[in-house]
Amino acid sequence: MMVKSWLLGLGAILLSLQVQADGLIDLGEAVKVYPAGKSRVNEVQLQLYSDKFGEQLQLVAQRPIGGSKTLSLPIKDAEKLHQALQKAQRWSDTAREHKTAMIKPLACIGEDPTGACAQTGATVDINQLGMLFNAEEGGTPSVLIMSFRSGPARTRSAFFLDDKGLAQLTQQIATWQDGLERLRVQQAKEALFN
Repeated sequence: MMVKSWLLGLGAILLSLQVQADGLIDLGEAVKVYPAGKSRVNEVQLQLYSDKFGEQLQLVAQRPIGGSKTLSLPIKDAEKLHQALQKAQRWSDTAREHKTAMIKPLACIGEDPTGACAQTGATVDINQLGMLFNAEEGGTPSVLIMSFRSGPARTRSAFFLDDKGLAQLTQQIATWQDGLERLRVQQAKEALFN
């Protein structure tokens, strides 16, 4: 009964989101990102998904030609990711306002036993998301460089988000977190009658 309640609640709260055939919940329109160090011609779609129980967040980077890369983050890392994205937005505003150039590691999401990911902003191990903030001379454009490793080959993928993509991804995570919180409150109320 609890699982049924969970699924019904999640469906009601996240009604505007699309459930995929594999049970993943599509958290919104794909965010346009670009491979780091390459031109904007090589656009990649970064799609955000949740599993149906709200226990994992998945970032899927889909290339126009040839494959995708997936990073799965446990729910505990979703809040860290959201906070890092909000911080990147603040830094972008500050860089633009003060016309400041800056390259600075922002965050490492996931396990980082050596601290290398946090110090550099670049992923060094599988299931890590490295985040590096970069504002060019004059404070614009600002970009957030995100990198992660996935798959058995542990290949590294790096992408950059502009301000628009950063705002879009931040909003998607906030909406997802709000939906999960409302669901937890509803479940707690239902538990009073069990």
